[in-house]
Amino acid sequence: MGLARITRRGNELPSSGEWSFPDYEMLHDQVVNIPVQLGVSADCGFAGIGLALFGNVNPVLPDFGVALTVSLGKMR
Repeated sequence: MGLARITRRGNELPSSGEWSFPDYEMLHDQVVNIPVQLGVSADCGFAGIGLALFGNVNPVLPDFGVALTVSLGKMR
């Protein structure tokens, strides 16, 4: 659990000229962030493979992802 400071792009601001790149307002939020991870793996002696679901839960900008995990080596 941690405190997250999120900066993200807001609405496009009026441009100052015909050939300029667009400018955007910056939105700033500070929220409590809860990281989560859930994974499964199959280990066969010296090597293993698995799948992990991970994410950050917060009310402003939650995100989630999937990762393929590979492990090498013998742990005791």
